[in-house]
Amino acid sequence: MSIKWARFHEVPHITVRFIGPKHGEEKEKEKDKIKEKEKDSKDKEKDKKTVNGHTFSSIPVVGPISCSQCMKPFTNKDAYTCANCSAFVHKGCRESLASCAKVKMKQPKGSLQAHDTSSLPTVIMRNKPSQPKERPRSAVLLVDETTTTPIFANRRSQQSVSLSKSVSIQNITGVGNDENMSNTWKFLSHSTDSLNKISKVNESTESLTDEGTDMNEGQLLGDFEIESKQLEAESWSRIIDSKFLKQQKKDVVKRQEVIYELMQTEFHHVRTLKIMSGVYSQGMMADLLFEQQMVEKLFPCLDELISIHSQFFQRILERKKESLVDKSEKNFLIKRIGDVLVNQFSGENAERLKKTYGKFCGQHNQSVNYFKDLYAKDKRFQAFVKKKMSSSVVRRLGIPECILLVTQRITKYPVLFQRILQCTKDNEVEQEDLAQSLSLVKDVIGAVDSKVASYEKKVRLNEIYTKTDSKSIMRMKSGQMFAKEDLKRKKLVRDGSVFLKNAAGRLKEVQAVLLTDILVFLQEKDQKYIFASLDQKSTVISLKKLIVREVAHEEKGLFLISMGMTDPEMVEVHASSKEERNSWIQIIQDTINTLNRDEDEGIPSENEEEKKMLDTRARELKEQLQQKDQKILLLLEEKEMIFRDMAECSTPLPEDCSPTHSPRVLFRSNTEEALKGGPLMKSAINEVEILQGLVSGNLGGTLGPTVSSPIEQDVVGPVSLPRRAETFGGFDSHQMNASKGGEKEEGDDGQDLRRTESDSGLKKVFLFKIHHEPPWHFPLNS
Repeated sequence: MSIKWARFHEVPHITVRFIGPKHGEEKEKEKDKIKEKEKDSKDKEKDKKTVNGHTFSSIPVVGPISCSQCMKPFTNKDAYTCANCSAFVHKGCRESLASCAKVKMKQPKGSLQAHDTSSLPTVIMRNKPSQPKERPRSAVLLVDETTTTPIFANRRSQQSVSLSKSVSIQNITGVGNDENMSNTWKFLSHSTDSLNKISKVNESTESLTDEGTDMNEGQLLGDFEIESKQLEAESWSRIIDSKFLKQQKKDVVKRQEVIYELMQTEFHHVRTLKIMSGVYSQGMMADLLFEQQMVEKLFPCLDELISIHSQFFQRILERKKESLVDKSEKNFLIKRIGDVLVNQFSGENAERLKKTYGKFCGQHNQSVNYFKDLYAKDKRFQAFVKKKMSSSVVRRLGIPECILLVTQRITKYPVLFQRILQCTKDNEVEQEDLAQSLSLVKDVIGAVDSKVASYEKKVRLNEIYTKTDSKSIMRMKSGQMFAKEDLKRKKLVRDGSVFLKNAAGRLKEVQAVLLTDILVFLQEKDQKYIFASLDQKSTVISLKKLIVREVAHEEKGLFLISMGMTDPEMVEVHASSKEERNSWIQIIQDTINTLNRDEDEGIPSENEEEKKMLDTRARELKEQLQQKDQKILLLLEEKEMIFRDMAECSTPLPEDCSPTHSPRVLFRSNTEEALKGGPLMKSAINEVEILQGLVSGNLGGTLGPTVSSPIEQDVVGPVSLPRRAETFGGFDSHQMNASKGGEKEEGDDGQDLRRTESDSGLKKVFLFKIHHEPPWHFPLNS
């Protein structure tokens, strides 16, 4: 039986209530709705909660956006953005995001007193379920000071105590009884999350950084804030007084606005360069222990760029200071800027710009690829980049973005200079300077483009060289051999895919490589380049005496005719289109004309230049050797003089043995233990003479008359230098002829004869030298 009304029964201590089914269901639905509303409101409040100074709110994802913390893209889930710093993060990344840079953390009202226990906070430790991050295990906080010490001189002082998420603060009593802590209260935190720096912090295992910023970044930030104060307004008309603005003409206002834009953009450019140097470059060497070469690969010529643009920016600021009106700190009117621009883009400064930007822009692709490779393979580098990008100094400016901004900067000047020139009237000198500066900056950009193209061609030629098979070699029409190593000695003009036509009329795809004086055709085989083969013709063609002609009735073909001394050769080449064919004809003809012009003007080729450089280097080294020889000779002469003085101070010698009479006495030993070189040499010579006499007697005087010993001869005439035993036309031929005639066989006697002839010559030279050269003299110069 269904119950349609409520009925109450009173039982002692128990109240029972019976409710009809429909009425109960409605009540339950209402309760569920109330719970859902409360849950939604709690979720919204949770979504909008403040974490590390960030005020997050949920937004739908529109477009490709990546998380500011983990750098991963957002999927279909909602993103959370901070209303203060506009950072986008996942829901799970909110708590790990660094502190908000644009929020001042306010200190709790009321200062902490040493003996006032009612205002002391208590620190309650809580364990987080998630895996703890690598953070400092402890920090000591001094709270007896009412004002906190600023971490950086130019930063806003933070006056709050914030222990985020893992620390809760409540009032407790009975803490201030310890006398040792009467002056200083220490709050110890084993937090696994970030701590905001306040007052004095003693760190145990790792430095705690405020907003991901170290001391070097803090100094940079201070410098930026000082300089940005002069350029904090968006435009010139907003930085000056309105009364002064109304006094100026429309053209003057436009001109000042463009000049102010030049100042602002130059400041931002210098800022980017200093971030690359002070944050990334120095950070990689200090934190990651990268070598200077690795940093140079990412940021080539960085110091030179900073020097160039810092000086330029300072000159502009000086001109701004000189242009202040009526000693006002705000109102300025720059009447002359063209002379500063001309000075920056002419002379030595222009050469520095060409060289520096040529190298930096030329290595742009290489630097970006190197960064991507490091970022993909090195996790420490990944963490370093993420940490630095979260810094308030960097403002999420990554390394590739920095490199791109620096590369593009030099292309922005012509537009600004042109606008300043258009707004300049009634000042002919200023117009001339601006027109000249515009022309100069275009010349600098042209030179930089040329250097970038040259660098890219150098890289491309190196790629071709690396891919070419080292065993491949080709004989040119002149008979000269051309190998892989010869590619490194040349400069690339152009390369591309073309087709060679053989005698059978078939087309073979090859890679044409046009160098400064040679055209090379390569074909690919086993993922390697080899010199192309074509009907026994050379595919390495010299540009000297080369004629280029179009193929009749063939819009894609061209002839290469080598006009040698005999038998001209012709190679038919086909391009992919008529325009491509015309382009090849033009560039080959231009290269030939350049080569002929250089020869007519006497400009040496690359090989001749290299040879001259080597000859010059050899002469310099020879001169250095001669100078060293002269120094050694002077030292020996000084040494001889010292020996003379020592001899005069010792026991007097006979007159015929005095050092002045015979310098040889100074260097002879009179002790009995010393070896007697003279007699030994004489006895050796006598033995050699006996052996020579025996051999000469057996040969019947073939070697000619012998020279008598110095004992028998008092005078030795002019003696020629010893003649080396000849191998084919001299003594060996005599020996072989004797063997063929049957008189003597080739054997040990031949070796004896060769030795005898050499010994005889050596003896003559020795006898000549021993009589005509004093033993103490050492000839040093050739």
